[in-house]
Amino acid sequence: MWAGISLEGKTALVFVPGGGRGGGLTADRYITDILLGHVVPYAEFVGEDFVLMHDNARCHTARVSRQFLREKELRTMDWPALSPDLNPIEHLWDELKRRVRARNPVPASVDELKTALLEEWDGIPQETVKKLIRSMRNRLQAVIRARGGNTKGYTFNKHVQLASGFRYNCSSRVSKKCRAYVTLSNDGKTVVKAKGHTHQPVQYHVTESAHFVTLPSGKSLLMYRGYTFSRNTASCNGFRYNCSNWLSKTCRAYVIMTKDGKNIIKSRDDHTHEPTKYHITNSGFYMRMR
Repeated sequence: MWAGISLEGKTALVFVPGGGRGGGLTADRYITDILLGHVVPYAEFVGEDFVLMHDNARCHTARVSRQFLREKELRTMDWPALSPDLNPIEHLWDELKRRVRARNPVPASVDELKTALLEEWDGIPQETVKKLIRSMRNRLQAVIRARGGNTKGYTFNKHVQLASGFRYNCSSRVSKKCRAYVTLSNDGKTVVKAKGHTHQPVQYHVTESAHFVTLPSGKSLLMYRGYTFSRNTASCNGFRYNCSNWLSKTCRAYVIMTKDGKNIIKSRDDHTHEPTKYHITNSGFYMRMR
């Protein structure tokens, strides 16, 4: 699936069958189905200021593709290897997915899915596209501040004190091999040094203390360090809460709270699964993460 956007408008949504290594789009198909069929006409519509932004996919960087672009005198934006993906169309793909998933009834076949995608793509307002493109300056500044790293979503644990400040290592349980870190100045206001991650950002927020949350069903859960617990038994000291994650029936993690629910007496944190995708807002509201 391919499409293009600009301040002037959107291209049509194009379904292109694969055929390359791993089923990907080949350079020949990219030239005939995308560049010739859509990019060249759209470049003529935009005019001399047209610049094509595409990443370093094989079909984009193939010799025949680069030669074709030179012959058509189409300028392309430089895309350094391993650079952050700041193409604003990625956010539009997310919007398209949300729109299709919200349809009732949901598509039940490939043909119905294609029809839904075309209808929802046409239904995305051009103002949404403009806002995404005009946000690029702020996005670039955020990446510069993060020194090329992800601008949000990663968590770090305090690891060791250095002469220049404190070093925090990536706290993700998803990737044990991640060597990402951030070194902050002693006052915690300046990033002295940082190293990037080998995984995507986590989709949850790890709380520092225990909170009680109420689900829409009315059930009350204890949340601690990103995990949820259900009340299990009472003891002379307080109440024991066992991990409530239904995905992992064998998880033996638990928390024992005082009867007033204000202090943790004991906990076992060796969960056999990743934290649930919940987030407790600063105002104490419960929110399900997408």
